[in-house]
Amino acid sequence: MRIGPTTLARLVAMSFAAGCIAVGAGPVAAEAPRTPAIHPGAIEVGVAGSFKRQSGVQKGTLWARGGMFAKAPGGLGGAEVGFGYTHESALDVFEVEGTVNWGRRLKATGHYPYVSVGGGWRFDNVGSFSQSRYPVGFGVGIRSLVGLKAGFRLEYRYRRVLGDPVEDFSEHEIVVGVSVFFRNTNNY
Repeated sequence: MRIGPTTLARLVAMSFAAGCIAVGAGPVAAEAPRTPAIHPGAIEVGVAGSFKRQSGVQKGTLWARGGMFAKAPGGLGGAEVGFGYTHESALDVFEVEGTVNWGRRLKATGHYPYVSVGGGWRFDNVGSFSQSRYPVGFGVGIRSLVGLKAGFRLEYRYRRVLGDPVEDFSEHEIVVGVSVFFRNTNNY
């Protein structure tokens, strides 16, 4: 089963809608609207889809990820772990990646641009053949909150993939996802 960009976009949109309904991200009738914020100690759990370009070939990956935020000099720091899956013809690719990031709120908005660095392990499996590779690199992105408990993310990632039997290579990836926030206190 090959997942195309249209199917991936639909999955992300449906997940976002379900997440907003599940956590009650809609406006409260009796309360004045406030700008949501991410607070230290908050936990982010999300799903995402990515479009990756490597050596002239485009691929799609599904991601499940989670992380936590902490106070950092001049902004908000975070650590995150993600699990990815790509399927192409007979090839299955499983990924585990860890990142650390730093971001800062844009004035009094619910938008948080951030930068990240990360690395991980990628396991390619075709029938009885398997291989490990090691992607490392950086990313830039933005988190946009829809309320205290839901938001979406857009990120660009550059990875240098090490450990390939032919030669190391670079890849560029656009990641679009939805997130649910836990332990995000209501202190504005």
